[in-house]
Amino acid sequence: MVHHSSIKSPLLPTTTPSTIDENINNNDKTVYNAITFYQKMVPRDPHEINRTATPLELLFDLTLVVSISITSEQFTHLVLEGFNIDLAIFLFFATFSSNWMAWMDFTWFLTAYDPDDVFFRIGTLGQILGILTIGTGVPSAFMFNFIQVLYGFILLRAFYVSFYLGRAAFEDSVNRIYNLRMIFLTTLVQAGWYITSVYGPPTIEWTASTFVVLMFCEFFFPYISEIATPSPGRHPIHLGERYGAL
Repeated sequence: MVHHSSIKSPLLPTTTPSTIDENINNNDKTVYNAITFYQKMVPRDPHEINRTATPLELLFDLTLVVSISITSEQFTHLVLEGFNIDLAIFLFFATFSSNWMAWMDFTWFLTAYDPDDVFFRIGTLGQILGILTIGTGVPSAFMFNFIQVLYGFILLRAFYVSFYLGRAAFEDSVNRIYNLRMIFLTTLVQAGWYITSVYGPPTIEWTASTFVVLMFCEFFFPYISEIATPSPGRHPIHLGERYGAL
């Protein structure tokens, strides 16, 4: 006679009290890691294997897509209504650039640092709030009122400089000079956006010319920050995935 207790089904895993305790301990570790309060911000390994986008990065991208879709919708409306095509293209790039620079700052920083603790997530959520502010201000921007987009960009940059660059400059002594340069130059160009938008004449010539100059600074200043000083390594595969996903 065969006892039922001795029959082992190939479809059901066998568990013992020791394996149950081990699973519980593993689950506890997972929960603990998911809600890390603080972790020192140090550069990540640029050669890390199987580096992929984190859920936080994907959430940031999702928010950005909403803002970009509003920009595209407004541009389409102007074109269909017979608006001046040159001016419509400029307004599209002027509003799109705020989203693009937000994504660039976020992506290039996270490929170098990612402590994924509470303070880091607060900094990310603050930037997401800035993107949402930019997105809701896009319709006004297409009527040549960039104030809400400007304030959304200021909010975004405030969290980026304080929770990202400022913290990296304080905790990563090797790359401190680089991060301090980025803080100074990012603040400088943001002040340029504010001054030219608030105190400049509301003409297309002024807006277009200052836009070109400040966008050049946005792309050139990170290069200046890395001259003759150590900077955190970037993960090429991770960056490739991020650009491909966008």
